Amino acid sequence: MSAEPAPARRGAVRASGRALARLLSGGIVGQAVLLVSSPVLTRLYDEADFAALAVVTGVSATLGAVVTGCWERAVVAVRSDAVARALLVLALACTVVGSLTVGVVTAVGRRELARVLSVPALVDWWWVVPLTVAAIGVQRCTSVALVRASAYGALGTRSAVQGVVQVAVALVLAPLGGPVGLLVGPAVGRAAATVGVVGAARTGREAARARRPRGRSLPGRRALRATWARHGAVAATSSASALVNAVGLQLPVVILAAVAGATSVGLLAVATRLVATPVAVVAEALGHHHDARLGAVLRSGTGAAAPVVQRTLALSGALAALGVAVVALSAPHVVGPLLGQGWDAAVPYVRLTAVVAGAQLVAVPVSRTLVMLGAPGAQLGWDGVRLVATFGTVLVCALADVDPWATVASWAAAAVCSYLALVVLVLVVARRRDARVLSRRG
Repeated sequence: MSAEPAPARRGAVRASGRALARLLSGGIVGQAVLLVSSPVLTRLYDEADFAALAVVTGVSATLGAVVTGCWERAVVAVRSDAVARALLVLALACTVVGSLTVGVVTAVGRRELARVLSVPALVDWWWVVPLTVAAIGVQRCTSVALVRASAYGALGTRSAVQGVVQVAVALVLAPLGGPVGLLVGPAVGRAAATVGVVGAARTGREAARARRPRGRSLPGRRALRATWARHGAVAATSSASALVNAVGLQLPVVILAAVAGATSVGLLAVATRLVATPVAVVAEALGHHHDARLGAVLRSGTGAAAPVVQRTLALSGALAALGVAVVALSAPHVVGPLLGQGWDAAVPYVRLTAVVAGAQLVAVPVSRTLVMLGAPGAQLGWDGVRLVATFGTVLVCALADVDPWATVASWAAAAVCSYLALVVLVLVVARRRDARVLSRRG
């Protein structure tokens, strides 16, 4: 096979760089707004309010991870546009049913839920959970459609709108007292961002490709049944994997609220807002870019997956190393003046969160690779191991009556090791897939 001409390679690199810049620009705008607003929000809300935000976010993210039935996970890789539409319809239908179910359960059990999670605000603000779950589901469906169409500008716009609206809601509702502004902000931000990109899809050139792959009508029952039969097993395995993944990510934080107290978890939540949340947006942008490139390779049927994974890891690893160093050195000089009097205790939590966020920045962009490569079982296995490692660590610390800071630090160490294991697993699976493709061609 002849090598790709140098001008063509340079053109591809420039196009890839422009696409990534468009993705990151929106995320940077949204997260800059969140960061700049932190000094104001930490004066309007206290540690208990941020602890409530951490718990509600954890519960909503866990349920939101499976509310779509994970039908949308195959949208980027499937070759047929008709099948992609059918997968999106199934995902949206599951979102509606799942969100309504969550609403009924939280309405009936809100008092018990508030008692178990040590978040009294849930008694009055229980409806935030199903609202956030629905917003997560719809946004996930919108995102994969845009990724499939390589609509990077619309994805960037979505991230910017989400951050701006989230902060605006928190500021506007602060005079009401309590955590309501913090709790409602993420759901309203996601909803506004989704509406924004749908509107852009009707007017923008690139989003016009995302409006519908090709074809003029929604899939009929026959197409939906065929898609269910063909992709149902993978969706079921992916749902189990997503649930275990979300539980492994969010449950330790919920348990920390019970065993470490509202103060420690509130400090961790503020540190997450300062460090992990901006990192998550960058990781999501890198992930969308990676998924689009890997999806194109998989749809071609002949390209190599491992080089795509390696390029993404090289970039995310460099960014992670730089970010951890900057946060570790600057935290003692920035956190106190930025957040205000009384928040100096957050410095060690910010440093610790930076290490975990750095590991996330490396692993998360390639985290959907296993499912895209047809290895949902491997993904489920890793999710289970991560759940045992993180939850088990917190549980052991609680039973041993370890102090709150050591408990949080132990959880962070388990999380970092889990993310590094995921990176190794993704590389192994990608190389094995490439070897199979090469042997078939040979």
